[in-house]
Amino acid sequence: MRVSSILRSGVVALACLGFLLPQAAFSSQRQDPAKKAHPPVSMLDVALGPQGRLTGTVVDPQGGPVATTPVVLLSGKEIVAVASTDRQGRFAFLHLRRGVYGVGAAGVVRACRVWAARKAPPSAKDGVLIVSDGRLVRGRGPMLDCQGRLYQWISEHYLLTWGAIAAAIAVPIAVVTHQQRGGPSTP
Repeated sequence: MRVSSILRSGVVALACLGFLLPQAAFSSQRQDPAKKAHPPVSMLDVALGPQGRLTGTVVDPQGGPVATTPVVLLSGKEIVAVASTDRQGRFAFLHLRRGVYGVGAAGVVRACRVWAARKAPPSAKDGVLIVSDGRLVRGRGPMLDCQGRLYQWISEHYLLTWGAIAAAIAVPIAVVTHQQRGGPSTP
């Protein structure tokens, strides 16, 4: 009986330790932190239309249009222009010059190399397609905001989170084990 009690305590301790250690500690492959923090940026070639017109569409992950959402045009870190999508998710910017721009909407920014119509390479697109990141929430309320912040906090403090989970599992087991051995019970 004493051996089974020690064995049970050892298993509980190992389970708690497994929760506390990050998964990366057991991984044989190590990721370069620079690659993880900054994924490669793909550049989209886009041909301007008449009057320096840059057009595009914003859709949700299922392909449905995202209506009345703001779209920003960035040159470096500076906002050059702001537009809004119509009911079909379409937007347009006028009087642009060739160059490199960021087109951002619904939590996503696309890097675009914008060309004059006659100078554009054959692979250039007629417009920009932006697929929202899927975290677009329709509606309002403090619970939605709190959930988003809670999930972000959990991902940033995974050791504390797993420690709390491990304690929530280990403490009741330790209390029951102690009571089974004949220790004093608390009211």
